[in-house]
Amino acid sequence: MSRFWRISLLGLVSLLGLAFAWGAVRAAGYARSSAPPPPTPAPSPTALFNPPEVSPADAAPGSERQRDPTHPDAPAISFIDSPDATCYLPRPGTNDCYITWRYLNVAAAASQYIISMTVNISNQNRAYFSGFFQNSMYIPGDMLGKGFRVACGTPGSGSLPGYGRQYPYTIRARETGGLSAANYGSVTCPGDYVSLVDAALTGPASGSPNLDYDFTASAFPVTATLPVTYVWQASGYPTITQTAGLSNTQSFNWTLSGTQEVTVTVSNPVSSLVRSLNVIIVPYVPLADAILTGPTSGKPYLAYAFTASVTPLTATLPVTYVWQASGYPTITQTVGLSDTQTFSWATNGSKVVTVTVSNLVSSLVRKLEILIEPYRIYFPLQEK
Repeated sequence: MSRFWRISLLGLVSLLGLAFAWGAVRAAGYARSSAPPPPTPAPSPTALFNPPEVSPADAAPGSERQRDPTHPDAPAISFIDSPDATCYLPRPGTNDCYITWRYLNVAAAASQYIISMTVNISNQNRAYFSGFFQNSMYIPGDMLGKGFRVACGTPGSGSLPGYGRQYPYTIRARETGGLSAANYGSVTCPGDYVSLVDAALTGPASGSPNLDYDFTASAFPVTATLPVTYVWQASGYPTITQTAGLSNTQSFNWTLSGTQEVTVTVSNPVSSLVRSLNVIIVPYVPLADAILTGPTSGKPYLAYAFTASVTPLTATLPVTYVWQASGYPTITQTVGLSDTQTFSWATNGSKVVTVTVSNLVSSLVRKLEILIEPYRIYFPLQEK
């Protein structure tokens, strides 16, 4: 075969090889383009907040959670995460402390929702948070505002020396699957004192000898730290010390007339106030005279008034009037400078009205006689 034909045959074979390769490539490309494209994976949802995970090892010693007893391997509601339980005092001298947490967090079991989370302090429900189709609940600390207000207590009133009261708390969560979780704990508050702002002393401004008079001291405000000590000093009396609440009462009696002074010192651990009151003891004034007035004659079955009055106008009150009248039981009245009684008689004759008038230092007796006369009937004279 000539050189020309050998070269031509070799070129033809090469062209056929290239054509076959090109066809295979096109066929593969057509097969790939005709197959349905794979589905695009849906993007993972972005959580607004990723709550921290709480493992059993990290749970507080007072934590508990429930599992479904019929499915012990089923997922359970998470432990409640409630870090940094704190009791703080924003304003010293008010006894107003606040309990709060950095945050509260709980997650429901798979395919369940959180129904609610509650906060109980010293057996009082202080907060209720309601879930709404959410498989976790996160309450940031600032959502609680200042926190839950409690009384701080005085230093040493709790279990720790120098600190205030201790408050137990329970945080509980429930989910739609019927499971629940709870945290138990306690928090200690700083101690605080509330000073006395004011004190009042009340009692009579005047009186008489040998009578008991009550004097009452009161401390303010009502939130003042207790106990309150009352030191009483009264004219003619030794010092009297009482430890009580926000008020205290003492009785005093003076035999001598004149101005008597009552002083009370009211104090608590951080403050003290003094209040005084003067009492004028007026001497008794005896009765100088008594007058009994009334009719001296009358008729049967008619009522007659009798009045007893005393002098002077400055006589010590009260005045007691003891009435005794013929045919009547004794009548006693305690009133002022005069008294009136009414009597009537059904029979004729002389009747006596007696009145004994007295006050604390004197007594007088007065009598009055009244003649009850029969009715007289007169017939007209006839001439014969």
